[in-house]
This record gives sequence, C-alpha cells and structure tokens, in this order.
Amino acid sequence: MIMSEIDFNKLPNFFIIGAAKAGTTSLHDVLSQHPEIFLSKDKEPNFFNTEDRYNLGLHWYQETHFSTAERYLRRGESTSNSLYWSTIVAPRIKEAFKEREVKFIATFREPVQRAYSYYWMKVHHELETLSFEDALASEDERLRSNWEQLQRSGRGNFGYYRGGCYATLLKPFLELFPRRDFAFILLEDLQQNFTGTMATLAKFLDVRSDFDFKVIQSNSASVPRNQELSQFLHHPSGPLHRLIKFFSH
Repeated sequence: MIMSEIDFNKLPNFFIIGAAKAGTTSLHDVLSQHPEIFLSKDKEPNFFNTEDRYNLGLHWYQETHFSTAERYLRRGESTSNSLYWSTIVAPRIKEAFKEREVKFIATFREPVQRAYSYYWMKVHHELETLSFEDALASEDERLRSNWEQLQRSGRGNFGYYRGGCYATLLKPFLELFPRRDFAFILLEDLQQNFTGTMATLAKFLDVRSDFDFKVIQSNSASVPRNQELSQFLHHPSGPLHRLIKFFSH
C-alpha cells in the first residue's frame, strides 16, 4: 500500500461505534441529513473489525466507502460491532490515524432490552435457533467454541450479555483516544429528547447545531408483540429477569 494514496480529507473523522441494537442505524440515517456530514452509503463497512476487509488496506476502504466525501466537514460510518471488538478495532483506528483528531459516538441502551432486541434480530436473520433462555445459558460456551471464527469475521453472534458490558468494551478506546473526543448517548435520550440530543451531537461534531433534523426510526427490532411476550417479560422467573441478575453481579 502506497501511503501517498491515502487521502485523510476523504477518510472518516468520526465513528459511530455501537452498541448494536442501541439506535446506531437511526442515528446514522438522521445525521446523514446534515449538509456538512457525510455518512457511508453502506452503513456498516465492517472494515476495522473484519479480518478479510481490513487486509484489503486503508486505500480500498477509502475508495470503496468515501471516494466522494472530500467536500464534507465531517465524514463518518457506523459499524455497530466496532464496540464489541474494541480490543481489535481501537488499535487499528489509532494505527491508521495516528495523532489526527478522530471523534467517537457511542450509543447505549438499557442492557437487558438491548440483549433481548439483539436476540430477536438474530432469530429474524436465521442466525439463532435457541430460545432466549437457552441462548443466555449457552453464551459462554458458544463464545469459547466459536471465538476465533467470530473474531475473524467481526461478528457479535451469541454475545447477548457480553454486548452489554459497556464499560469493559469502551476501555480500549478510552486508553488510546482523549476523553474529549467521545460523545455518549442513550437510545432513550434520542427517543425522548430528539431535538436536544441532536443539537448536542451537532455541537460535538462542530457542525451547524441549528439544523432541523427529522426523526427517522430505522431497523426497529423484530420482537413479537402479543400477550405471551408481555407475560414472558414480566414473569419473575423468566430469562429476562435472570439476565438482570447477571448485570447486577
């Protein structure tokens, strides 16, 4: 790879890093409305977290996803598994951008709800065949058995509990980049105070904060909505309550 081919005026200067099922797709689509912001057409390039794509090089990443981004003040992408694979992704971004300023937006969601939504997304895509209860009980073993394959592919399969361990997953990023370059938002804030949250993010990205963003709800969870689900969620011995106990330890 010839370094002169790399144009940092095209490459991202901010990343929406996840967590998965915490509003990253909606935020990507909403930020794309701003005239000073470029978001990759492919919402999740999966470059820094996927071995095969990363090996294609930074110039491939630039020309595939950001070839027309040069005129924008802010350029970004939204690979939600960047947070899940932070021990790999954070050092790779640091190596690529060195001391150049890069900003990060991390979105969070109440971890039990996130896990349950993530489970149903996997069911919807036929990547999960176990019940939610069995998937939780089997998580550690499934991760151990499939770790190398998952690491190469950059996927978060089976990581229902692990994907909600936000402090642990953030640590590799915070060790390599200044705290001032991070914005942390809750999905609930985006839903309940959309205008204020977007104004805060615009200010964080140093773009016009008076822009009138329009609400977009993208990639909503495929969760069955019926009485059985309500009973499942509120049953005191149900798997969702067991997950709450996991997070309380």
